Amino acid sequence: MAVRLGELLIRKGLLDADDLEQALELQRERGDKIGKILVDLGFVNPRDVLATLSEQLQIPHLTHEIPMDPWQRPCIYRYPGEHGPEPDVMSYGADGEEGGEGPNEDVVSWRAI
Repeated sequence: MAVRLGELLIRKGLLDADDLEQALELQRERGDKIGKILVDLGFVNPRDVLATLSEQLQIPHLTHEIPMDPWQRPCIYRYPGEHGPEPDVMSYGADGEEGGEGPNEDVVSWRAI
């Protein structure tokens, strides 16, 4: 059986047992997810919960904001990717529309430059 989120946070030194017990009592009353409760109570920050869940479930997560493309629009990020084991990262070019040629050509992570 997988180790529970609260125990993982304790092992990482991000949470103490008394705070976890308080959160678990509140979870029994409210029925919310333990990660949400821990964040709501201010015991852990959301990034630590996300990183720990990522480790627990063995799935990658973004550790930074999605970067902007050269035209100041967020890059498009897809995981799982459709073009291999890595995430797909792309921009729709200068016009912001899928497809196109020249400066409007899509910039994609799976095609060599």
